[in-house]
Amino acid sequence: MHFSRPCSSGSRFRAAWWALLASLVLAWGALPVQAGTPPAFSSTFIQIWDRHADWPEQTWDALCADLAEMGVREIILQWTLVTEPAFFWRLTPERRMDVPHDRVDPAPAVDLIVDTARRHGLSVRFGLTEDRAWWEKIKNEAGLVEVFLNRLLQDQLSLARTLVERYGKDPVFAGFYIPQEIDDATWIDPERLNRLTKHLARLTDGLRELSPEAEVTVSCFATGHNDPAGFAALMADLAQSGNITEVLYQDGLGTERLLHAESAAYLEALAASIPRTGARLRVIVETFAPTEDGLGFIPAPMERIEQQLLQAQTLAGNDIVAFSIPDYLHPLAGNTLAEVLYTDYVTYLGISGLKQE
Repeated sequence: MHFSRPCSSGSRFRAAWWALLASLVLAWGALPVQAGTPPAFSSTFIQIWDRHADWPEQTWDALCADLAEMGVREIILQWTLVTEPAFFWRLTPERRMDVPHDRVDPAPAVDLIVDTARRHGLSVRFGLTEDRAWWEKIKNEAGLVEVFLNRLLQDQLSLARTLVERYGKDPVFAGFYIPQEIDDATWIDPERLNRLTKHLARLTDGLRELSPEAEVTVSCFATGHNDPAGFAALMADLAQSGNITEVLYQDGLGTERLLHAESAAYLEALAASIPRTGARLRVIVETFAPTEDGLGFIPAPMERIEQQLLQAQTLAGNDIVAFSIPDYLHPLAGNTLAEVLYTDYVTYLGISGLKQE
């Protein structure tokens, strides 16, 4: 998940959608609060940064123990390697000869995460290569976008080959996550969309050659450049043509790209379209909020997260993803607000006594 995408300053929806939003707001206010266990996170993203290279096994173990106690069953590694520029294509010819079968190794922290996740009964969905040039390159004309995607594809499959060799037979292996998020603005252009459609199909075909039963997950977010029905149709087409197993919808309430009712309108449209393709739909609840100066993000208040969880449960079911517990909802985030949110969340769950390493 990237936070550099600007919010839309113009009209967010075509006029026809305002009637839908108004009715949705009224319906939302009438929704009953479900009795029993409150909606909660079953998965969380983890972003691997340079600082994680210094985390010992004990730190990962403490985190995974807490996640399991909180009811989390799955870790989604947003990426297992960050490259800038593309890895394979920056190698000299001599160096390429040293990379057996175009093999690319994941970050060292991945082994520790997998080991500790296994001990605590968590599965791991492995993010592929993250190329920081993504948002810049996909703005180019369609031909250049295709060149970039071809290079990215080689990096992704090279890394996936190593991931399958290391973890593919392990019960912890839950499949692949494609880190390149799909927004509602860039791919309105039909020529760019055509390139992306072909790229996803080639990528998923390549992944399933490596691991035939592997699940493949993509994520998406909206900014109001495309209306809910249009964006839902686009994502359904991509899911079907790319044989995608799962689509994750970022609710946009942490970045404030969308208002609450607007986010619900997109989610409702996706919930109607994605299951028809055979793919699952899950919601990513953003657990952060912008700082006052707008230059960063801090943990969100629990009151807002409760509303997000209820919206996700009501429109898409109980399998809800956090972005992200280690960064915003756990003492390991290293700030007081994260400790407060952690305490509020475990109180909300009705559990106590979790470690605060």
